[in-house]
Order: sequence, then C-alpha cells, then structure tokens
Amino acid sequence: MQLPREVIVGKGTLPRIKEVVQRLDIRGSALIIAGAKSCEIAGKQVRDLLEQTGMNVDTLLVETATIRDVLMVEERIKAWHPRVLFAVGGGTKIDAAKLSSARQDIPFFSVPTTVSHDGIASPLASVKGLDKPYSVMAQAPLAIIADTDVIAQAPWRSVISGCGDVIAKFPPRVLGLGEPVGKVRPDVASVTGLSKDTLVVQGGADAYIGVLGLGAVRAGRVAFITGSSHLLLGHTEKELHKSGVFGAFPDAVMPGLWVVEGAQISTGSVLKWFKDSFICQAYADEAARRGISLYDHLNGLAEKIKIGSEGLIVLNYWQGNRNPLTDSQARGVIWGLSLKHTPVHVYRAIMEAVSYGMEHIMRHFREAGFTPREVYACGGATKSRLWMRMQSDVLGIPIYLTAEPNAPLLGDAILASFGAGVYGSIEEAADRMVKIREKIEPDPANTERYRYYVDKYIATYPPLKDLMHDMVRHETEA
Repeated sequence: MQLPREVIVGKGTLPRIKEVVQRLDIRGSALIIAGAKSCEIAGKQVRDLLEQTGMNVDTLLVETATIRDVLMVEERIKAWHPRVLFAVGGGTKIDAAKLSSARQDIPFFSVPTTVSHDGIASPLASVKGLDKPYSVMAQAPLAIIADTDVIAQAPWRSVISGCGDVIAKFPPRVLGLGEPVGKVRPDVASVTGLSKDTLVVQGGADAYIGVLGLGAVRAGRVAFITGSSHLLLGHTEKELHKSGVFGAFPDAVMPGLWVVEGAQISTGSVLKWFKDSFICQAYADEAARRGISLYDHLNGLAEKIKIGSEGLIVLNYWQGNRNPLTDSQARGVIWGLSLKHTPVHVYRAIMEAVSYGMEHIMRHFREAGFTPREVYACGGATKSRLWMRMQSDVLGIPIYLTAEPNAPLLGDAILASFGAGVYGSIEEAADRMVKIREKIEPDPANTERYRYYVDKYIATYPPLKDLMHDMVRHETEA
C-alpha cells in the first residue's frame, strides 16, 4: 500500500511546502504541473517558495488529463530532469502529474486547489485515451499540501461536483448497531471452530461500543474511557455544535440520540512517562518491600498532598491538544515549581492536570447546551481510586464504575443479545447486562477548591501558544 509521507491540511499551509521539501531532503530541480487558473491561484506561489529553497523550477500548463497530456509532461520530464513534480490544481492536473511521474519514476506532490476530486491522495489516475476507460494504477503523492485558503477560492461548481463521487460510494444499505448481518461464513467457521449457524450482527468502533458496555445509553450520561489517552462520549437529545466539541453525531450509538465527543491525547501516557523517567529507584524499592505496585505506592503518597499539589500546574499537552483546542502544535508545560516540591508532587499534579483537562472539555459541553449528569468510567485510570475520586471532585459529577472492566467487550455482547432477539432493544440489553459496582460521589467542598486550579490550567495555554508553535517549527526545521 502506498501512503503519502506528509499530509498537511489547514488554513495558510501553502508556505509549509518549504519545510516539507527540506525535511524530505529534496534538492535540485522541480517541475510544476498546473492549469492557467490554478497557476494564478497557487502555482506561482509554489514556484516562489521552491525557489527560496534554492531549487530550479519550471512550469508546464495542462488543461486536460488525456494520454496526450501525459506524454507531453513526460517529454518535459525527460528534457528538464526534475527531482520531483508538483501537481497544482484539480483532478486533471493531479492525474496528469500522477501518471507521468509514475511512468518516469519520480515522486510528486499534490497541491489541490479544489476538493472535488478524490484523486488528491489516491494512487489511481483517470486518464482518457488509454486502452481501458477507467482509472489506472499510478502512484500516491509523496506529500499533500492542502491550503484551505486556496481551496476556498474554487468556484462553487467545483466544490459540489465531488458530491456524486461520495454518494456513489455509499453502501446501498446502512445497518444499525446490533442488526443481523447473516451467518458465519463456512471458511471462517472452519478456522474458528464456530458453528456455521452462528449469527453475525453489526458492530462498531471500539470506544463507541464501549458506551454500551458502560450503560451510558440515556441522555445526560457520559462514557469516560481512560487509558494512555482519555475520551468522553456523551448522549444528548438534541443536535448541538460548538468549536472545541466534536459532534453532535445523530444515531451514532443509540437511535434517536446524538453523541458529543471530546478527548485528551496525552493522559495516562504522561503519568507513565514521568514514572518511568523521573521516579528514582528508592520509590520502587519501597513499593517492592511493601509488596505493592509502584503506581499504588505513588498513589498513596500523592493522596497525602493537598489539592493543587502546593501550587503546581501541569499542561498535559505532550502530543498536542485534541479537545477543546484542537492544536497539534501545543506542548506540555509545568509551572509553579519550587524547592519544596518532590517527584510525588509532580506525579499528583499530572493526575490533576488530566482531571482539569476533562473539566475543560465539560465546560465546552455545557456551553454548547449539553449538561452531563452522570459519568460512567472504564479503563486503566479506574484502577486508581485517588484518580477517580479526584476526577469526580473536579467535575462535580458522580462517577460510576462497572463490574465488567472491559466495556467494549460487554458492549459487543449487548449487541449480540439484542440482535439475537434475547432483548427487545439495545437500551433494555444494557440495563440488564451492565452491573454497577461502585458510585463515587463528588465532595462539593473539593469541587470548589479545585475550581481555582482549573481556571489557572485553562489560562496557561493562550499566552504560551505562539511560543509553543514557534518552538515546534524551529525543531521541525532544524
């Protein structure tokens, strides 16, 4: 399978061609394939950017994607000997560059000026005049640079012309969760040992099926799926949208309800990183002496530190921020350090940071019109009672822990029981099969104490945003 090495999509991304070219160590000469209009919209800027890197650049204008155009491009490639092609435009320009570059064994960049053509990223090219009148295998682009400022200049007819391609790819029938698909195929039955009469029902993505396994099947309930990253999936009765909130998605899990989504990328992974990298051997030795895990030992010590970790704030953006900021170039921060702070202070501050991040997402949920009433949690973080109690206090919402820790697995069983007719609805199956083992109630006094630190956590990012972005660019270009 061929995949692009670089995909950069966003507002004002065209100038990043320079950094991509340098990162991929492309030097020498380049050939730009564009149409008359796309050359004016973006081709000339691409040429200027490439010349700033020291490359020699030539431009060839094409208006169609026929075999004659492909041969014309190939002739220019043979004469110019470029190291790389840049396809600037819509489908015809990209297809002509794609096939000609593949036939001449050089890479190409895709720089779309419209999104109406699905060949922007695929290895297939649609070229007229070949022996067969359909797409042929060429090559995928080495990189895709899609600048939404450029694409926004496309005529409306170009924007909507791709809708037919999308609609044509829709399956003729979309099955709901738990709906019977058929029986196990004989070859699968022979490999797995399952009966050929075993029913197969429609499933879904693991986290969304985990919503069922947690019993978060009614409006106002939120599934809280923890691990190296943390995910919130809430059910609401109405459609709502807000910057920083993903969704709402209709009928994504429960018929008639909408799902809103928010997540943090770096949560349990940051805690593990700190434990593995900065907790000294003395803590591990003491945990071993007591016959408990290092996590349990650190949790016990962290529990003795007061709320706020004595003035420490951690911004857990080790891999950027997904929600509510949606900033891949955001980075981690620790501030408030003094000589009184120990590794355990930082350990607790990381746990608090993750909890603050969930509250940051919840505030966006509430501002969008969704007020969560209950949280149902699963995953690695639920093994820490300190962390779950901390999270409940920060949110000011009760957290329910289920008897079955593997929520996606139970969710699959719920769908199977519904599809087999054991229960009349997914909701009934979840009510009967999900068992609550513990309810963690928030302490209102602690919720109030935490509010100050949540506000400081949220206020940390805006003044540091430009510094973070500048540092990421500097390190990328170094």
